[in-house]
Formats: sequence, structure tokens, C-alpha cells
Amino acid sequence: MGNVCLSESEEAWEWKHEISELCRNYSLFLWSQLIQFQIRNIEAVREIQLRDIYLMNALFLNNKIEYSESEHATISQKNMKKFIRRSGLSEQQLDQNDVSFSGSLLSDTQSYVYHEKACQVSEVNIRSMDYFAHFTDIIKYQIKTNEIGHLIRFFKQSYQIDETYLDSFKAFVDFLYQSVVSYYKILNFKQELPRYSGLINKDTLINFITNCLLQDRELYDKIFNKISEELQDKCYITKRMMIENQNQSTREMGISREFQFLDEHQPYLQAIRILQKVQQKSGPASKVKVILKMSQVITLCMSKGRGKSLLIATDDMLPVLRYVIIKSQIYDIHVHIFILQNLLTQNVLSSNLGFFITSLQASIEQ
Repeated sequence: MGNVCLSESEEAWEWKHEISELCRNYSLFLWSQLIQFQIRNIEAVREIQLRDIYLMNALFLNNKIEYSESEHATISQKNMKKFIRRSGLSEQQLDQNDVSFSGSLLSDTQSYVYHEKACQVSEVNIRSMDYFAHFTDIIKYQIKTNEIGHLIRFFKQSYQIDETYLDSFKAFVDFLYQSVVSYYKILNFKQELPRYSGLINKDTLINFITNCLLQDRELYDKIFNKISEELQDKCYITKRMMIENQNQSTREMGISREFQFLDEHQPYLQAIRILQKVQQKSGPASKVKVILKMSQVITLCMSKGRGKSLLIATDDMLPVLRYVIIKSQIYDIHVHIFILQNLLTQNVLSSNLGFFITSLQASIEQ
């Protein structure tokens, strides 16, 4: 231990000690034991990598990150897409100024409670999303080589033989979230840049971390295959139902007359093609965006049959969802829904996105 102290800064040694102590809260999992054993041997690059965060913070504080009018709309839209893709939140929540996060950044720091709502959100949304996009860009790049990346590699090593696959993964996400908050001193710059850092919180970071981890195809396949094994009976029944009904028309599937569009060659074709893309996405925040986009397209199609000014009832929507799912022929749709329901944060599941997920499941089980 003495040699480590001589070759590393005191701050680097303290962070490693903090992570080692944090592992004690997850002692039931193999990865925590491996991290505790290996943590002191990791090369310390934290101080160097934090310089990128300090530089970014300085640029935002001094308003040095500026765009021309022609660039502003394009860059803002790009950063909004990054935020939505990485955070698990929807554009509708942002448009309605419904970006509230209950609880503290860390559960044991009750002084940090952030609510970005009403006029505050409309004022800082663009800059907050810019900040979130820059910050997560830095993390995605740095975790390939820094101490956080080593924690991920230790997790992957132990995960190959870990039978508590989903509990272990969710516990590691929580552990990694706390490690990231500590590593990047997030609580400090939340105080220094409250105007820009409001969208960096427990919900958005956990969804971002989960998405990052599941970009690893080997890790994603292990989780997906394990869930498939658990749901194989359900998936088999759904597969039979889809095959039996794949040639049915909108009328035969019980869709209300005004939404049948029998004059079209294949009604709701765009929604069907969008839903099929859920198979190509690995992160739950990415999958849920497919579900959201599909639902928006369905709503737009149905509005042509009734009129945009009138609300579409759930009872009318469910048969259409069922039609789209059957035509998509995604036999393992239950696995994708399970991933969404178990790996997205509760804040997302309580939003309009959660409603679409629940509706999707209900339509299959009709």
C-alpha cells in the first residue's frame, strides 16, 4: 500500500479507497470482490482526464461555446437528440417543461434536490442539453482508457460466470453511477454551474450508463439470451399467435372502422417498419425511442380517420398496436418489453413513455 501512495497522488489513492469501500455494499456479487482485489493496481489517470471537464466548465462559465445563427438550430437539434437518446426522456417532456427529478443526485445527500420545471426549464433547456451532450461525449470517450473503464472490464470478467445476471447488472449500474459521480466530481460542478448542469442527475446518468454498457454486444447478448430463456414459453405462444394472424386485415383484427384504412395496400406500414428497428437497438433508452416514434406515427395515422382535434381513446389504440406488432413479426417482443420495464428508471416509466410500453404489452395480451 505504501508503494501505491508514493507513486500516486493522495487524491487518486483516496478515490480508489472510496471505490473499495463502496464495493462492500455490493459484496454479494462477484464483480465487487474482483474490483476490491484489483482496484489498487489500476493506473491512475483521473487528474489528467478531469482537465477536460474543467476546461468544458470554464468554457460554459465564460460563455465561450457560441454558435452562429445558422449553426445554432442544427447544433441544438443534434444535442437534443443526443440528450433524448442517452437520458431516456422524451422530447414531449421537454416541450411541456416536464423535466422534474425527485430525490437527490445521490440518495444520501439530501441537500441536493433538483427540480427543473416551468419557466426555469424553458430558459435553460438548450444550454443544459448542450452541457449534457458535451459532458456525456467526454465520458463516452474517456471510459475506454480510464479507471471507470477498468471497473467495467472487471465487471465483464466476472459476469461471464455470474448466475444472478439481471440483479448483478442493475447493481453494477448503480455502483458505476456512484463511481462516475465521484470520479468526475459531479456534485462540485452541480454547485458551480447550476444553470447548465440541471439535466445531469441520477435518472439521466443511470439511463446513460445503462445504454453505454449495453453497447457492448457480448454483454447485451448475455442479458437478452437469459431473458429469452425465462420468457421462452410466453414468446412461443406469441410467435404462434403472430404466424396465425399475420395475414389478417385491420377489419379482421377488430380495429374501429374509421381507423381501418381498407383502401390502403398495407395500413400503418411506416409504424410497422419503425417497430422492427427495436431489434437493432441494444440500450433501453434507445429501444424506448423506437416505441415512442412508432406510437407517434400510429397517432398521426389515426388522426386522419377521426380528425386532429379529437382525442383517440386507448380502446381504439390497442387494436391498432396489436395489428402493428403482429405485422412486424417480432416473435421475441416480450423480451424487448421486459428490458424496458426492468432497466429504465422509474422516472421514465412513470412518463408518457411508460404509458406506451404498458399499452404495447396490453395489446399483445388482449
